[in-house]
Amino acid sequence: MTNKINANNIKTILIDYLLKNYNIEFIASEVPYLFGYRRADLVAMINNNMVAFEVKSELDSLVKLEVQIKDYVDVFNKVYVVLAKKFEKYAVISKLSKKVGIIYIYKNGEIIIHRKAKEQKILNPQKLVYFFRKDEMNKINNIDTRLSLRKTRDIFLKINSTKKIIEYSKNSLRSKYLKPFNTFVAEKGEYTIAEDLSLITGIEKNNHILHSS
Repeated sequence: MTNKINANNIKTILIDYLLKNYNIEFIASEVPYLFGYRRADLVAMINNNMVAFEVKSELDSLVKLEVQIKDYVDVFNKVYVVLAKKFEKYAVISKLSKKVGIIYIYKNGEIIIHRKAKEQKILNPQKLVYFFRKDEMNKINNIDTRLSLRKTRDIFLKINSTKKIIEYSKNSLRSKYLKPFNTFVAEKGEYTIAEDLSLITGIEKNNHILHSS
């Protein structure tokens, strides 16, 4: 490993740790949300919880971390920041919500869970709705396909409870990432390497999801 641990190094270490220690349904990388204005570095489905990981390597800055995390906690059941060891004493870490878990990654690959994330059962449906393509919402609720994307979202939000939208969101993620994850597991070696990440990266192959009208 190089002197500077980068984001992909951290992702590969974390993925192997998760696969070894948890019952993982799927893991996806660079998952778009909030109409594509944000993307989660890693998302894992663990025990029917959407668990998001924001990765900060030695090459990254923490300037935007608080803002990024505020968006995460509205749409994922559990949220972790995954940090290179050099950030242990940074003041911004202590300012993060107590809901947010903190993981440190050392250069030797050691993982330290400094604080476990708290499960959030109630999420923000106004933000969750951006996980869905128009055709998904049409199919779920038999909404008129001639309506605009914005009108379709409005109807979808009006007729579904928050609890239902959360479950539909989980199923939407499964439909996009479960099959690529199974391919990833079948093709990766004993340890995940950076080149493997392309198999579970969602931002490019699912870009049409964000702008489907």
